[in-house]
Amino acid sequence: MNFRRRIIPIVIAVALTCIILAALSGHRVLRAFAYNDHDGTIVVDGRTCNYFVHTPPSYTGKTPLVLVLHGATQSAENVERLSGMSAKADQENFLVTYPTGTGRLKNVPTWNAGACCGYATENKIDDVGFLRALLEKMEKDYSVDPKRIYATGISNGGMMPIAWPASSPINSPPSLR
Repeated sequence: MNFRRRIIPIVIAVALTCIILAALSGHRVLRAFAYNDHDGTIVVDGRTCNYFVHTPPSYTGKTPLVLVLHGATQSAENVERLSGMSAKADQENFLVTYPTGTGRLKNVPTWNAGACCGYATENKIDDVGFLRALLEKMEKDYSVDPKRIYATGISNGGMMPIAWPASSPINSPPSLR
């Protein structure tokens, strides 16, 4: 009986410590509880496309939107950690969307930026169409300021803000024209 009284608080303390460390490390499942992160999917050309949205705590309406694109073979979660954009969004009050590219293997996604890269380019994946559809969904589901939509990325993802207006300047966000 005395053993149980001593061990239960230790087990609870260890479990809470693990949860807190996982949330701070960016573990997606736990971040959804700790922050305002939402996973989503849309279907573009018969292909299911994934993304997640970070909503700042002070989000109320007509908010800027930033699309952050991962590099080849990286993940949306990885670029979130590398960029620090969710923390910046919390400070400056803007929405952030992290889309995921396409790959032969789920954990090796790329973007079709025209002349590059990997699976997405080889298979002529319409990533501009995906980003356009994602932007439309974001504008429908959230109160986005249409004059303050931005895109950025790392490596292969950094090529997409260039490929987007080049392929269709009329359908690209105003900030990318």
